[in-house]
Amino acid sequence: MLNIEVTLVFIVLYLFIGLLSAVQTEVKTVRVREGETVTLHSNITELQTDSDILWSFGQVPPFRVIAQLRGGEIKINYRERFNDRLQLDRQTGSLSIRNLSTKDSGVYQLQTINGLIFVQKFNLTVYTPVSKPVIRNTPKNRMVSESCSVLCSVENGSEVTLSWQREGETLYNTSSPDLNTPLSLPLEIEEYSSTYSCVAANPVSNQSLQLNTEEFCSGPDQRGRQVQRGYIVPAVLVPAILTVIIIIGLIIFFIKQRKSRGTEREDGGDEDTGADQVHYSEIRRRTQPTEAEPSGGAHSEPEDRERVVYAEVVT
Repeated sequence: MLNIEVTLVFIVLYLFIGLLSAVQTEVKTVRVREGETVTLHSNITELQTDSDILWSFGQVPPFRVIAQLRGGEIKINYRERFNDRLQLDRQTGSLSIRNLSTKDSGVYQLQTINGLIFVQKFNLTVYTPVSKPVIRNTPKNRMVSESCSVLCSVENGSEVTLSWQREGETLYNTSSPDLNTPLSLPLEIEEYSSTYSCVAANPVSNQSLQLNTEEFCSGPDQRGRQVQRGYIVPAVLVPAILTVIIIIGLIIFFIKQRKSRGTEREDGGDEDTGADQVHYSEIRRRTQPTEAEPSGGAHSEPEDRERVVYAEVVT
């Protein structure tokens, strides 16, 4: 009987709500993750003693009263739906919902009655956390394209988007209202030096997976490119090293040649100097003693005499 009375009062108030000049209606969007707790705030610091609070659930009439505060007494309705997960604040009139599920999404309406009727609406959406995306290779026609082709997929959900990003910049994205069909997004990789990530997101969560090009792009074409890039450095370094060795060898050769020519010039100069000089040899010749004529009747002894002759020696 009490539920019927409350429902009738609520309907009457709702019908006359448009006729009252002091009516204020606000709509707030609230997005939360499944399993969390949300509080729908009334923005009232403290309720007056004669204020009544009515919380209802539903987008179209008849709205279902789920909680109320009348004469200081709190009553929770619709227990079969929320299973004791509702909590009403006696001082502020705010409503808390614990252990949310996607079925709790909808419009919640607050009516504060205190001579005037103050109405607030909350559009609550509960999201399932987005799953982690998966990347796999896709077959391609090698005659048409030599780039690496991959496909990113994720389980679809409410407002889930799937996108490819390069260095944090979004390249492509997709979404679908068909929640029974997974989302898929292909990618042709041409710049192997860049970082690619596949990102799945909804308004309350996101999951990303970075693409490992060495793992997914290791076909014959890509291996050929990697091998070709691996040969670039040796192909440049080897000729450079050989050139340096040749230059050093030539420098050493010319230095030795100059030293050798200098030595030969010094030896040739000595020989020329020796040829211009005249060498003399001393020859001593001993002569036979002669008998001296007596002079003054005195007899003198024979005397030996040496003669020195210089002759030019030709070499």
